[in-house]
Amino acid sequence: MRRICTLFACLVVFSGIADAKKISGTVSCGGEKLAGVVVSDGTSFAVTARNGRYTLDAADSAAFVFVVSPSGYTVDYSSGTPVFYKRLGLAKKYDFELLKTRDGDDYTLLCISDPQCRNKKQFQQFCSEPLQDICAQVEKYSADGLVAGLMLGDIGWDSFKIVNPLYKNVMPQVAAPVYPVIGNHDFDLARKGRDACKPYEDDFGPVNYAFWLGGDLVIVLKNIIYDTAKKYEEGYTDEEFAFVSGLLQFIPADTHIYVAQHSPVHGWFRKDAIVRGEEMVALLDGRPVDFVSGHTHISNNYQITETIREHNPAAICGAWWFTTWDNDGTPRGYKIFRKRGGSLDWLYHPVDYDDDFQFEIIMPGHSLMNPSALIANVWDYDDSWSVVWYQDGVLKGDMVQMLDVSPTYVRQINEVYEGKSIPGFRRPRWNWHYFTAKPSRNAKEVRVVVTDRFGRSWEKTVEL
Repeated sequence: MRRICTLFACLVVFSGIADAKKISGTVSCGGEKLAGVVVSDGTSFAVTARNGRYTLDAADSAAFVFVVSPSGYTVDYSSGTPVFYKRLGLAKKYDFELLKTRDGDDYTLLCISDPQCRNKKQFQQFCSEPLQDICAQVEKYSADGLVAGLMLGDIGWDSFKIVNPLYKNVMPQVAAPVYPVIGNHDFDLARKGRDACKPYEDDFGPVNYAFWLGGDLVIVLKNIIYDTAKKYEEGYTDEEFAFVSGLLQFIPADTHIYVAQHSPVHGWFRKDAIVRGEEMVALLDGRPVDFVSGHTHISNNYQITETIREHNPAAICGAWWFTTWDNDGTPRGYKIFRKRGGSLDWLYHPVDYDDDFQFEIIMPGHSLMNPSALIANVWDYDDSWSVVWYQDGVLKGDMVQMLDVSPTYVRQINEVYEGKSIPGFRRPRWNWHYFTAKPSRNAKEVRVVVTDRFGRSWEKTVEL
């Protein structure tokens, strides 16, 4: 078992809460007591001793005590969600029983954004191709390592009473733990602030927590500051900073960390970071960190600092279950991270295509914004990728990055509305992941070659 730290028995390491109550318990697996496991109430932390026992000064305001499951172990997820927590009550003793997984650091992590089902009909759409595809990918990658998933918020669409029970009922099909993240549509519309989290907490547990996957750590955060009736800000509160800063005391500086949250920290479409976003980046800077998020329903990647990246994959629901492409021109899908032999890579996996479908060609005359150009729509592009083109076999160089929209999405959404007015949030949305080239008038053929940061290449050749 990977030791999170080597501390002595029942050491309470951090507590910023004046009013607290002492609780204790054990962490075990099949009769074996587990040492070095972090237990927390979200603001205070303890580590199990050699006998698996911990003692924690839990805040009076804390709703849960939970375990940061270590490498080689997981928790029961047969209920449809990982149960890594206990709800605090009058009891003073809270024991955790973990499940053994395979040893080793190789893993696959599926990062899925925004099912956002409003009703039973939309949930059935989620249960068709998307859910079956998730199950197939889990089966595929389970052959050579651990597999887990992240559901990056907006499980429902202000519809937790309908969707949450349905979701938990079907997720055991996945045969891997899929950890939830609270999104802006997962709150109670009738409540305000922290109290609006209650329906999510009743079904899924704490909004801030963490777990180990192989040798890497996954931190899940709430980054929606909720007000009544859909009023909210994207950002962090003192709760998130207390949890992250306390947890980092146990984490070696070279540990690769995922931060899973609903809203991205940055975006080309807005001027500033989310509330206290730069402060969270500063807290993590210098560590190897990948933020993964949803919320925007578009696909973008950013290098925030030298050591911190951000991945914002498009929604698995397409345009809110009306189309199979998102309105920025990304086919519905999700991001898959793989760790093999110490090396990490990732790939955007489209639900309705194979993994080689990494870009779309838009022929001259089909773009409203760049009508004279041939365009490559490369949805998972980041600054380390290259997008080059050849005209009649001659290399012409890099294609030019431009704002544009996808005619594939335009066609799909127009078919849905058949000339009627399209609601604003479903209208085609431009993005930066488009690249243009202008072939000469007499050109016969163009070949586009796209290469990602890992040296994987995809190409398409079209006749003009």
